[in-house]
Amino acid sequence: MKSEPILILKNGEIITSMMYDDTKGFVLLGTSEGRILLVKKLGLNAFMMGNRTIYASVTGGAGIEIEAQPKNIRYGLMDRIFEITSGHQITRWKSFDNPSGIDVHTTNVGTFTTPVLWAGENFGWWGDISWSQVIPAGCRVVIQIRAGGSSEGVLSAVWKTFEETTSGNITKSLDEIAIAGSYAQVKVYLESPAATVNPQVSNLILPFLAKHVSYFFTVKMAMEKGTNIKGGMLVGLVSTPANTEVKWGVTNSPSVNWNDYIEVTPGKIFALPEGFGDRIKVGAKMIVYDNEVYPSIDEFALTFDSDIDNLIGTL
Repeated sequence: MKSEPILILKNGEIITSMMYDDTKGFVLLGTSEGRILLVKKLGLNAFMMGNRTIYASVTGGAGIEIEAQPKNIRYGLMDRIFEITSGHQITRWKSFDNPSGIDVHTTNVGTFTTPVLWAGENFGWWGDISWSQVIPAGCRVVIQIRAGGSSEGVLSAVWKTFEETTSGNITKSLDEIAIAGSYAQVKVYLESPAATVNPQVSNLILPFLAKHVSYFFTVKMAMEKGTNIKGGMLVGLVSTPANTEVKWGVTNSPSVNWNDYIEVTPGKIFALPEGFGDRIKVGAKMIVYDNEVYPSIDEFALTFDSDIDNLIGTL
């Protein structure tokens, strides 16, 4: 029988006692960890509607107590499951046999969610997602994926959902989110009508295509001591056919790692952080999305603003 728990305790903690506070109208729950939990009647009643399996000892009409056993019940806000007296006794027990037309069953659900995955700096687009699944009768397998331009953006993105009802190898296009960003997350949802019947998912593959990238770096150029470069502008003669692009960056270190470069836009004045210093190096990142055409750089020039007049000519 499918149900939602009213209260979930972790690490083996269990409820050891229950008491009704008729002054405040609260239900107090004592736990094996020594905690006392307070549940407002309004909050408790909000959950107390639907179908549920209750495990409890019940005193029959003849005063004979039956050992703890499961009981399928249907309940609603108007007829509470029980009331708790000041003596910790459960009274006004409401139990029902399975009413006609109500499907009482147990559903076992399992989910697996990957951490946020990053395809890297040179991400191009996501390929087709694929997986293998075995779905016994009455079971379900649902695959979900979402993507974004940052790890935070992924967590707020809408899930793209796929579900096939037959066993086999499945491949699905990600056209809708192919270029949503280089960060992605996948969730696998498994549902079974019984603990002994299990759907299976294996060989889940989320491929991505990377851009072809080449780099060009100048030598590190030293200005007069105390120059304190504040900003500047870069211009150049560059060819970028369709499906290509060129990015520019500057740094004050001898690094050839693009992550150490501050990206600048050609033809626009850029500012550099305070204390950039009197050393500067220029880098170019040439990006190709296919193998048919390539960008080219014929020449470029850099001018800058600083405390001391210096001039860098065509490089």
